[in-house]
Amino acid sequence: MPRLKIILQSKAFLIGSLVFLGLYLILFTKVIRYNSCYNLDDYYLVGTILNYKIDGDKLSILLKAKEKVQVNYYINSKEEKNNLQNNLKLGLKVKLKGNMATPANNTIPNTFNYKEYLYHNKIYYTFTASELEIEKTKINIFYQIKNRFRKRVTKFKMTSDYLYAFILGDNDYITEDVYKTYQNNGVTHLFAVSGMHITFLVGFMQYILKKLRVKENIRNIVISGFLGFYMFLVGFSASVMRASLLFVFLIINKKLRLNL
Repeated sequence: MPRLKIILQSKAFLIGSLVFLGLYLILFTKVIRYNSCYNLDDYYLVGTILNYKIDGDKLSILLKAKEKVQVNYYINSKEEKNNLQNNLKLGLKVKLKGNMATPANNTIPNTFNYKEYLYHNKIYYTFTASELEIEKTKINIFYQIKNRFRKRVTKFKMTSDYLYAFILGDNDYITEDVYKTYQNNGVTHLFAVSGMHITFLVGFMQYILKKLRVKENIRNIVISGFLGFYMFLVGFSASVMRASLLFVFLIINKKLRLNL
């Protein structure tokens, strides 16, 4: 343990870490380009629903198949829309038939690039589905819990869009016009689940567990387990992962007396 402490506190370790980080950013974001498992000739997809949204007659699905694919499906009737609203759930498997397409680049320089955005989320193709079939497969316990959260949030009809953003870190339900208003006012950060939210959650749990006289080691295990589940709940967003992992590293630093 003393030797590990010396290594982690050394300047050589710090410089080596920074060099590794720099090379990673250069190589994996600029030089090395990932290859997709699919091509434009593929017209069938089978995968699991990671996220979905119904907006008017458009259904958007983030699908996990051989890799993640952004799917768009246009609903044909009111009956079909009601059926999808009642039966679609996270974790369900769906079969799709349609056309694969390459995301378009931005046409105006220095504006939002949808293609790059999808690429950095490891999504290389979009898929416009003409047929959609839901398979009645068993949903694992984690997706069942996530579906319960979504169902609960949906019941608050007046504020559900904001609760999706605050609790689940999903801004897709806030309309574009409203979101632009928040952008103009410079307050969009309030709708991003961030380190501030994690700090409040951890502080609240620490307070409750201390009141219940739970031992420190047990407290740390309970809170770390909760943070792992919460990362899954919000789709492993970068801000939540960063704050949660920092908390875990702080515990390790304290317990091992590394004094980093």
